Amino acid sequence: MDMLQPIILAAGKGTRMQSDLPKALHTLEGKPFITWVIDAIEKSGVCKPPIIVVGFGASMVQDALGLKYTYVYQKELSGTATAVKEALPHVGDEPVLVLYCDQPFVSPDTIVKAHTLFAAENTPTLGIGTACVADFDGWRAGFMRFGRIVRDSEDIPERIVEYKEATEEERTIAEVNAGMCVVDAEWLKDALHRIEPAPVSGEYYLTELLGIARGDNKRVAVIDQSPEEAFGINSQEERTQAMSFNLQALAKGAVLS
Repeated sequence: MDMLQPIILAAGKGTRMQSDLPKALHTLEGKPFITWVIDAIEKSGVCKPPIIVVGFGASMVQDALGLKYTYVYQKELSGTATAVKEALPHVGDEPVLVLYCDQPFVSPDTIVKAHTLFAAENTPTLGIGTACVADFDGWRAGFMRFGRIVRDSEDIPERIVEYKEATEEERTIAEVNAGMCVVDAEWLKDALHRIEPAPVSGEYYLTELLGIARGDNKRVAVIDQSPEEAFGINSQEERTQAMSFNLQALAKGAVLS
């Protein structure tokens, strides 16, 4: 079975972090967010070295991480699909794993789970990470901004609707897009060019891959993640919340109350 080719999206400025640092270089327990993600990739043992998509503060990120990784520059910050498209020239035939620099709690076990999906006989074209939240209160408030998983009458994920594009009813859905996805490389290279800009934001969302896969009658699989693992850090308040997590317990799959 081929190893996964990770792509880490790290081009954002992170305006709500209220700092001149690129979001990827903000720290948790003294370690940059993106380093947490890279460590999980390396500990999984199922991945090639990541391709890192940089933008704001690109040279700072490269200087901090060194020369052992492949960097690509996202010229237009017009969405996650645009970011992944920049990395395509460096992608081979291996399944592609997309991760985000501001989700430092992604675990090696979940990455192995994604790899296992593509080692099975009935290999999917697309695997998506999802998490179910009890509510959007307290430390879970940030999940309100996450995309929602819309399932069909047979309880199969049909599409992901981003918060900016969602109706009030869709925003009540408790199953959120956890961010990570693993996708067949050949299909991805075609599907990315079929993503249209979202009607409200004008952004090109990688989450549109789910609807395209369903339209192509491709098999889609779900990678279950806990809300703790999917927690994203987009503000100093969320960074403070993350610092209060018991990271050792999180690493072992504990659930926060």
